Amino acid sequence: MGWWRVWDGNTWFYYLGPKGVAMSSKTLPFNTRTPPAKPHNTGTWTHSPPKTLVITWKQIVAAPMPCKETFWNAGEGCEQMNANSNLYSPLVAKQMA
Repeated sequence: MGWWRVWDGNTWFYYLGPKGVAMSSKTLPFNTRTPPAKPHNTGTWTHSPPKTLVITWKQIVAAPMPCKETFWNAGEGCEQMNANSNLYSPLVAKQMA
C-alpha cells in the first residue's frame, strides 16, 4: 500500500489504499500519508501471493474497456514493480517514501 511513482512513457502517481482502493494522479502528492484529494481515476487492486498485484481502473470515455495492469514482481516489501497493461505500454512503479 501507499504511494508509487509510475512510468509508462508518462509519469503518474498511484495511491494504493486500504480495502483495495486504487487512485491515480498526475500531480506529485503533497502528503504521502493521505490519498489524492482529486484523483484522475479510481479503481481496485488485489494482491495474490507471492508476487502478483492487479489494478483494474474504471473505464474512461475514450477507452474500449477498463484498463487492467498486472504487476508480476510485487512481492512483500518490494520497492519496485513492473507491469503489463491490457491497454497501454509496460509500466514501472517505484515506491515513494
